[in-house]
Amino acid sequence: MKKLLSLILICIFVFSGAVLAQDVENTLSYGGTLEGEISDREFEIEYSFESTEADIIIIQVIPEDAFSGFSQPTVILLDGDFDILETVDAGLSAATLIYEIPEDGTYNIIVTRQDGRSGESTGTYTLSLDVVQFLSTNEVIETTSFSSQPTYFAIRASNPTDLRYIKLSGDFYPALTLNVLDEELFSDDNLSSIIELGGDALEQATIRIPQEDKLFIVRIGEGLFDFNFSEKKASVSLEIISVE
Repeated sequence: MKKLLSLILICIFVFSGAVLAQDVENTLSYGGTLEGEISDREFEIEYSFESTEADIIIIQVIPEDAFSGFSQPTVILLDGDFDILETVDAGLSAATLIYEIPEDGTYNIIVTRQDGRSGESTGTYTLSLDVVQFLSTNEVIETTSFSSQPTYFAIRASNPTDLRYIKLSGDFYPALTLNVLDEELFSDDNLSSIIELGGDALEQATIRIPQEDKLFIVRIGEGLFDFNFSEKKASVSLEIISVE
């Protein structure tokens, strides 16, 4: 009887330890990345993270092979009760979800594929979580833009302001877009573009930010019809200027 009890306790301990290890492995923090794999057997993978009210978060699922492998990634953001807050589907690209956190707490992410169990897309991916940096008035931000990965910034304008963009150096000419979050748009990202500038002649530009107390997302990266088959980069600067 004692041996049986000891065996049961050992099994409980081992099982609890395995569950705890799995929870730790699937916990994200800002600036963190995790690798995973979608297969026909495991086509939904859950993650969790802690967040703070008013944080603008960005979640990205980047397939290792978006053409012949994990070609149809889906990322789902849920609250602590597993109610769905936002969903983004992607085709032949990364799935990018940007969201303004409504309150402090635990949030959940599900990485899956389009059509779930009946889907056919399989393969490995990298999941990343971070906070989108706000651009402050009269502050110059210099950053590096890569052709393989867009860069995002946030603006909330309650007064008339201009966004000044300057390409400083590099062999890459990023497209510059001003976007709003769109709950009805679920293709590749949940952004709706209201201003888009691009092309090899784009060295500098000034965009008037609409005088609305709402969130705008600036995207700097490869344009919709630009195709760079090798990695390119550029140094750029951004500045928010108050307009009198």
